[in-house]
Amino acid sequence: MDQISNVANWKNWYPGADSSKFFYETGSIKGLILNERKKQYIIITGRKQDEVTAEFVLTNKKIPTGWLVAANPDANSVTIQWYMDFHLSWYPWEKFSSFVFEKIYHPQLQQGLDNLKKFLEK
Repeated sequence: MDQISNVANWKNWYPGADSSKFFYETGSIKGLILNERKKQYIIITGRKQDEVTAEFVLTNKKIPTGWLVAANPDANSVTIQWYMDFHLSWYPWEKFSSFVFEKIYHPQLQQGLDNLKKFLEK
């Protein structure tokens, strides 16, 4: 959980974080600056025992995202689900755009999970 809930640790696994600047709010690290010119960020919005919630803050919208962590002590394993919650209207072009979102974001999410797994298994 510390690797996910502590943004300073994202440089160990989050794709592109090693070259990103931190986003500060009231003097503490709250997220990463994804594109400073376009004012795009990812910011932690909440922490629970088994979940970290965040938002992608884009120019014209905020996209909820987060990580769910489920430990299975019997199998000596942990499952992490990284999700993004897109709110789409009924318009056909918005439904179609969900396929585009998947093509754009899926490789980054998978790379991040793979990086996290490799880092934690060291």
